[in-house]
Amino acid sequence: NPLFMKYGPDAQGNFSGQQCYGYRSISDFIDAAISVEKGETRASDWNLKLATIHDTFLVTAILQAGRMSLDNDSAGITIKYGSDGLPSSLIVR
Repeated sequence: NPLFMKYGPDAQGNFSGQQCYGYRSISDFIDAAISVEKGETRASDWNLKLATIHDTFLVTAILQAGRMSLDNDSAGITIKYGSDGLPSSLIVR
């Protein structure tokens, strides 16, 4: 996907992937990690700014349920939630 990452050089032979969203996502993640490591921010400060586990946990559970359904002849999958409202387990029906 050339919009995610462009690996080929530009017309002058230089790397030209800096504007692709894959490059920017990785760069933003590294900047956030450095900021957290230096104590300037907390990991939770990046929720809703970057694709943190907090923000992607539910979508990941849904994608995993879809994968499990496909692997089990289109069986239904129940997503169980913990007291914190987050998915805690996936059960094949």
